Amino acid sequence: MRLPGPLHPRFRDLPFLVAEANRAGVGRARLRSSDLTAPFRGVRTPRLIEPTLLNRCAAYLGIMPAGSVFSHGTAALLLGMPAPVRVERERALHVAVTPPRRAPRVDGITGHQLDLCESEITVVRGLPVTTPERTWCDLAPVLSVRELVALGDFLIARTRPLTSRGKLRESVTRRRRGRGVAKLSAALALLNERSESPQESLLRTMFVEAGLPGLDVNVELRDASGRFVARPDLRFPEYRLVVEYEGDGHRTDREQWRRDFGRTARLQVLGEEVLRVGAADLADEPQLLATVRALLARQGWSRT
Repeated sequence: MRLPGPLHPRFRDLPFLVAEANRAGVGRARLRSSDLTAPFRGVRTPRLIEPTLLNRCAAYLGIMPAGSVFSHGTAALLLGMPAPVRVERERALHVAVTPPRRAPRVDGITGHQLDLCESEITVVRGLPVTTPERTWCDLAPVLSVRELVALGDFLIARTRPLTSRGKLRESVTRRRRGRGVAKLSAALALLNERSESPQESLLRTMFVEAGLPGLDVNVELRDASGRFVARPDLRFPEYRLVVEYEGDGHRTDREQWRRDFGRTARLQVLGEEVLRVGAADLADEPQLLATVRALLARQGWSRT
């Protein structure tokens, strides 16, 4: 089998346009070689380049119509938002244009026509994308209220916020009517900048929707001498019930497990009931809520 000849250095490490390669003297046969892929018509990418989201967006950028931006799930991932797994797994890139332009119809692209203003467009690593606020709103039709809360909490997180609650509210107000507005309004009322993970946000929203009593989110607890004890994920302060979410790292990391065990003991010394939950508990919502209600009732809570 004949091996393909070497490419010009300018085409070896980055996606490139077929037309540009033709002008540089690269023939059709070379552009059909097995060491190149064709992510989009008129574009080639060296096969050694990993097909990450960023690289796929960079490949499309060369043929992207003027005035287009990456939007919806693609924008969310480029912005670093913790989108649900089903959004992460989408292969097609979401690209939006403003009227009267027509949404692109290209294999591998999901096109949208959006009324966007300049203030709703930003740049991430050289790529035009919708802003965090606009992206959050555009995802509303395909996300649940809980998922919107998880993304919104991430965007306004007190550690490294990408936006503010006020800006999210302004973006929702501009939508006025349309798909997802009711969910956005419901999510706005549930946002909390103290949340530190999507799982915490999902748990908290579940508890609020179930009518459980008020929660503290990542609030420090100290002993009688003022010494720091813990900063629980979620806590029902009136009933001294702590709920902590444990990811896989808590289960597989022995040192993390040891720290968790010690922290639980210290919380119990303070008189706190401690419930640790994981992904399986989140998946069985009725059972998890029944457990939390039972523990709250044991601590004196009554639904009446």
